[in-house]
Amino acid sequence: MEETLMKDIFWTVVLVAVFTISFALTSSALDRKEAVAFWDFEDVKGDVVPDITGNGHEGAIKGNVDVTDGKYGQGLKFDGKVGSVVIVENHKALQITEDITMEGWVFPTSPNQGYVVGKQGSYGMPLWNNLEVKWVIWGGDWFTGIQPKVDEWNHIALVYDFKAKTRLIYLNGKEEGDQKTTMTMPVSPHPLTLGQWVTLTGQERLIGIIDDIGIWNRPLSADEINKSMEPSPVEPKDKLATMWSMLKKR
Repeated sequence: MEETLMKDIFWTVVLVAVFTISFALTSSALDRKEAVAFWDFEDVKGDVVPDITGNGHEGAIKGNVDVTDGKYGQGLKFDGKVGSVVIVENHKALQITEDITMEGWVFPTSPNQGYVVGKQGSYGMPLWNNLEVKWVIWGGDWFTGIQPKVDEWNHIALVYDFKAKTRLIYLNGKEEGDQKTTMTMPVSPHPLTLGQWVTLTGQERLIGIIDDIGIWNRPLSADEINKSMEPSPVEPKDKLATMWSMLKKR
């Protein structure tokens, strides 16, 4: 009886400790549900790519796009052929004209041109010759000179701080360059796409894998970008349920 009581006390203490630590870690993580749209590709069903923010910006897979191993969990693999794309319907919330952050992981498997995310006619993150990241504001492209590595995971973040009139590029959490600009991003009727532009398919088509792609309507700080590079934290309530189940079995 006493031994059973001591075991219960021990596992209760463990349970409380795990919950406390989990809550602290989750609280310090970047809340991806605050993004305009975020696709982590963990729950792709058929050709539907859910938007984990709850804002409803789900994507539709077209062509040869496959679910595969991502940076964390699952990602999407593109073969670089015309029509291999994920299409997210046009929406007012995606018609961003000033502050923005585009970010995500990309694993290029070819040194040719590529493409991560963007909205034709407005903004985008294509990869030019030798995978040079091109910061697109329609009518004013910035060839950044930054090249992600082939056959490696690279985290790219493109930030526009409209108040500061500055756009920036981060590679793997480190600021690699900035450019002054007074441009606004035009409102475009085109959908947002992953993998290639919606109609400009003659170039900038990705051969490789993407994971954890996010669009924000504010400029993320360097600290926030580094937090976004981390895997999604497990909700404390999920860990609590798991630990409680273990406790009851003892």
